[in-house]
Order: sequence, then C-alpha cells, then structure tokens
Amino acid sequence: MTVREARPGERDAALALRAAVFVTEQGVPASVEFDAEDEHAVHLVAIEAGEVVGTCRLLPGRAGRLRLGRLAVAPHARGRGVATALLDDAAGRALAGGFGVIVLHAQTAALGLYERAGYVPAGDRFDEAGIAHQTMELRVA
Repeated sequence: MTVREARPGERDAALALRAAVFVTEQGVPASVEFDAEDEHAVHLVAIEAGEVVGTCRLLPGRAGRLRLGRLAVAPHARGRGVATALLDDAAGRALAGGFGVIVLHAQTAALGLYERAGYVPAGDRFDEAGIAHQTMELRVA
C-alpha cells in the first residue's frame, strides 16, 4: 500500500470513495459531505493495486493546528491498516509542516482507531450530520 497526496485522477476517486462511504453507506447528505474546503484541502489517498482504497483531507487550522477530516476506507479494505497508514502519513506531514497538533472529529464508533494512534478526546461529544462524534487531538511536536 502507498499513501500519498492525491494526483488529479486520484482526487476524483477519493471524492467518489467519500460519497460511497459517507453519503451512500452512512446517509450523510452530499451537501454536508462536500464543501468549499475540498478545493483548498490536501487530499491524501491510500493506493493498493492501482485503486484508491482510503482517503482523508488535511486543512491548516488556527494556532499551529492541522485539521484532519473525511477519513474513509473502502469496505473491502477495512481492517487492513489503511486508516492507520493515512493517520501516520498525516502526522508526518503535520510535523514537517510545523504543526503542533492534529485535530479531528471522530465518529464515536471509530474512537478506538484514533486512540490507538495516540489521539485523545477534547471536549464533549456532539452530533454531526446525525452521527455521534468526539473531537480528538494528537500532539505531534
């Protein structure tokens, strides 16, 4: 598996993967899933055998924070370390880019994934697009 910044055709595949996971599988409205930040984000992709099997996006935030969001893994690739590889790559990029903290909104069903990667809860749980979430943070500096 290779994790890298999406190339033009891979970006389209990453957006299609997000639509399949969040819009079709989880019922998130497309108007919520896709926003203007997609144009400015760094889209990471995990590639296996030429296929985009995972993706997430990175956006600079305030006060040395990097925002990670929209992490999605294709159903047939789950449980094989794809999400962990994306999180590891994001942490390396954050460190190299001078960011001290990565912050994300984790679906509560996926908290274990983020905790194993070193993320810790920050604040109270909340509802986002009809799904329970928890803000999580990782110090990388």
